[in-house]
Amino acid sequence: MICGNKQDIEKILPYVSEGLQKALQYIKETNFAEVKNGEYEIDGRDVFVRINTYATEDKINKKPEAHNQYIDVQYLGAGEEIIYFTPRRAEHIVVEDHADESDLLFYEEIEEKDHVVLQTGDF
Repeated sequence: MICGNKQDIEKILPYVSEGLQKALQYIKETNFAEVKNGEYEIDGRDVFVRINTYATEDKINKKPEAHNQYIDVQYLGAGEEIIYFTPRRAEHIVVEDHADESDLLFYEEIEEKDHVVLQTGDF
């Protein structure tokens, strides 16, 4: 996991893959207050962004998730959000498989290894 703030993206770019560079560069250059919710291609389907405005939910109401094809970059435009994570393991049980249509898997409850607290401007 890579964590940082929008103002520090330039320092990270030399150390990440080309696709992740494009995603982070988009975050760095974008005023999200001016972008409507939706999906936008940055580099075709290789790198794209989904803009969502929502109120965070309690952990109890969320299922752990994973992706097979894409790296999921979370950027927080306003507020605070806690993101829990753990290494993906074979013993984790998939309860909803949307991998083919949306590259999204949901798991039954698993014990997280750690968490990060994102503040406005963090990714």
